[in-house]
Amino acid sequence: MSNSRLNDLLNLSHVPRWSIVPHLRPQSVAEHSFRVAAIALEIAHQLNPPGLPSSVVITGNILRWAITHDGPEAETGDIPSPIKQYVFKDDAEAKLCPWYVAEAHGIHEQERAVVKIADKIEGVFFLQEWGIGQKSLEAQVSTRKQIAEHVEAARSRWGWSELPAIVETILGT
Repeated sequence: MSNSRLNDLLNLSHVPRWSIVPHLRPQSVAEHSFRVAAIALEIAHQLNPPGLPSSVVITGNILRWAITHDGPEAETGDIPSPIKQYVFKDDAEAKLCPWYVAEAHGIHEQERAVVKIADKIEGVFFLQEWGIGQKSLEAQVSTRKQIAEHVEAARSRWGWSELPAIVETILGT
């Protein structure tokens, strides 16, 4: 169990991703988190252009969540998505990584939504460049479907009518 946010986040550079999807080069959770932050920043700036009074707070929370969203993986490793729902039951993350629960409290649903979409986009980007084989292609297709679902949910819930076009532009589709 870890109570140190800084140590956990720094140790994410040693935690490998993609344990069940073939790929040509390794990726650490820290690299993934940085790339998620860059993508989330782009989405946030296009949804809420700089200069608006609320953009500083929203962007700050989005970047904070993007950097810390996989923090518990310093304790658990990168658990593949198909089994993650069975592993993290009840308050497992709180027991393994108490700082993570406190970190998550200040993040609003809209900010989580931006980071979740960025998280999925980053996965597609990595697999497009470094993934190999049928399993990688299947993961990309599945992840693109998840992106579309998250985008549609955010669009309808918060009226982000421009979000589908923003995500399409980022994905290059």
